[in-house]
Amino acid sequence: MSHTPGPWSVNSEGRSHYVVAESVEWALVAAATPRYHGQREVISATAAEANARLIAAAPDLLAACRSVWEEERAKVDPVVTVKLSPALSLVAAAIAKAEAK
Repeated sequence: MSHTPGPWSVNSEGRSHYVVAESVEWALVAAATPRYHGQREVISATAAEANARLIAAAPDLLAACRSVWEEERAKVDPVVTVKLSPALSLVAAAIAKAEAK
């Protein structure tokens, strides 16, 4: 399964923020809005906007993780078992999460 190609950007309308794919005729990828539980705000307008920006950065972040992973793998002898650094373990986990592996 592959995601909608990037780049993604955020379009805001009032307190609602929409992540759209520029490469697919501005198709809606996600929406982030403030949320309430009764009268209590559980996701603020500021957090909703930050969430939208993080989602919009996802294709770029995945590409960066893949680039780091490939660059680091190229430095290692494929026959030798190497313990991953904590940072590289995070990169591998992020790629796996994004690719549902």
